[in-house]
Amino acid sequence: MSNDPLELTESAMTSLYHLDIAPHLAFVRFREGKPVVVSARGALERYRGRHLPQQKLSTHASLTDNFTVGNYLEGIPESAGWSTAAVPVSARQKRPLGVIILAREGNKPFQSDEKAIANSLARIMGAQLGQMEALKQLEDAYDGTLRALGLALEFRDHETQGHTKRVVAWSDQLAQDVGLDASMRKFLRWGAYLHDIGKLSIPDNILRKPDKLNDEEWEIMKSHVVRGWEMLSRVPFLPQETLEVVRHHHENWDGSGYPDGLKGQDIPVLARIFAVVDTFDALYSPRPYKRAWKPAEIIEELNRLKGKKLDPKLVDIFIKRITSPSGKEAMEAANPSKTGVRA
Repeated sequence: MSNDPLELTESAMTSLYHLDIAPHLAFVRFREGKPVVVSARGALERYRGRHLPQQKLSTHASLTDNFTVGNYLEGIPESAGWSTAAVPVSARQKRPLGVIILAREGNKPFQSDEKAIANSLARIMGAQLGQMEALKQLEDAYDGTLRALGLALEFRDHETQGHTKRVVAWSDQLAQDVGLDASMRKFLRWGAYLHDIGKLSIPDNILRKPDKLNDEEWEIMKSHVVRGWEMLSRVPFLPQETLEVVRHHHENWDGSGYPDGLKGQDIPVLARIFAVVDTFDALYSPRPYKRAWKPAEIIEELNRLKGKKLDPKLVDIFIKRITSPSGKEAMEAANPSKTGVRA
């Protein structure tokens, strides 16, 4: 079964339509107090995505737990000669999720067997939609929490402002171009939020040092990826893919990176995707020790890093993205802050 509420709704409505109980169907949700058709069949198809003409449906059908009859299509001219009925769709504790409207031409009241079938389907639909909504709310809570953690470093040092938002957006776009599914894109997004969380353990005199780090300081700075990975390994809901972004986003394609010296395809794909984006943002953003690079300079540098620091194929895909008209617009819209910290 799909985890997409819209796909579930469409599947349920198709099943009900094929049962030949009614030729005209609409599944109605309430948005800002108004009934909106989110799925429909038959003559009601033209109302998909629109408000129904009358709004008293919300007080009649959504608060009842039974199959009810009545004129639930007031304001639709042809419905004057129809028989109509409403089937509430509810989650646990009878929390209303919407209403299925059934309609057919003529004075043909719906019979008890038809009511039983429609109610059974509505119960199944309600249980599954309710579960999906609960999971969505939980994932939204996770997402908000991880975003806040990712922003913690920016609040510690205002010079990083905007970096998290930018790398999350670019990472998701590159992941789409590569063809990753929704789950992997989510894991990448979480990794992008959290990639520098280990820097919270780095002393300010190193993290914010304006000059070049000495060898000892550089070893401490590099430890942020392992420290971040160790911190987040204790968070039970974080998947391995997200942890891999945090640990491995400074590995290099040629094996010269840290912390584990992974090479080529041995570097997890999400970490390779993020490395391209993180490198791009480091070049595109002004820092205390450098100016922001121009787009042509960035492209030249990304090409230079192909096969050395970065995955060659991913670099090609990303350059195609940022040189497209939409990519150029996105770069302009994401104009970074005028200051930053060492990447």
